[in-house]
Amino acid sequence: MKKAVWILGLIFFATLISKPVLGNDNESEYGPWKKFSISLGGFIAEMDTTVRLDSKSLVLGAIIDAEEIFDLDEDIRVVRSDGHYRFSRNGRHRFDFTYYDLSRDATRTLSQDIQIGETEFNIGDTVDTKFGLVFFKAAYAYSFLMNEALDISASAGLFMTDVELEVVTTTTGIDEVQALLIPLPVIGLRANFALTPKLILKESLDLFYLKYKSFKGHLLDLNLALEYRIWKHVGLGLGYEASRIEISAGDDEDDPLDLEGRLDFRYNGIVFYAAYYF
Repeated sequence: MKKAVWILGLIFFATLISKPVLGNDNESEYGPWKKFSISLGGFIAEMDTTVRLDSKSLVLGAIIDAEEIFDLDEDIRVVRSDGHYRFSRNGRHRFDFTYYDLSRDATRTLSQDIQIGETEFNIGDTVDTKFGLVFFKAAYAYSFLMNEALDISASAGLFMTDVELEVVTTTTGIDEVQALLIPLPVIGLRANFALTPKLILKESLDLFYLKYKSFKGHLLDLNLALEYRIWKHVGLGLGYEASRIEISAGDDEDDPLDLEGRLDFRYNGIVFYAAYYF
């Protein structure tokens, strides 16, 4: 993650001091920045998930490496969707969204005892596990610096994570399902640079941090992409994303989430996509 921050910072600085090469084919009223976009592509992600959920909605008695205990895939390939909509006359106000599903399932014979809710699973039990991780990001962004060469904006929004864990023993049919929706408010920065009339560098950073009573949480989400507009309304992009979400809480009833324990999701990977603009 630290390496990704340095890479993002260096590229941001290099593009900021560089002089983009623009032409006359930027036909949008906002220059190269389009009013609407929708993209669809793939996300090749490397996962690292740690949980310790002790009471309230979820119960796991010990710190668990989900990939190791349940034999969940560490490397997964999923479909991802992104988009934006500029809703003001000058194009400075916009709405951004992202959706992707990093859910996994696996079958494994347990190598240690675990407890989920009121159910105990023992060494030697063969279990089918479904670990749902669905992410949805929505944010409002305002471009405080915008011209034909660059578009730099500040943003505020929600980073929502839908977590669901289901464990079923294949022999006895014992089934335990636990779920938690985590809505985290985030602030961020976005920066787009027109390196040429058709080549766009896109960067974003979203942050969250809160410490309240026994609750503590932080989030860091970095995105970097290089996009080539092959036609007026179509672009192809290749990017990189690195994210970490860490949340811990005690047994205080005033905590903002119905959680006692710890959730730690880390993932990073390559994003490739096709985008439609108008």
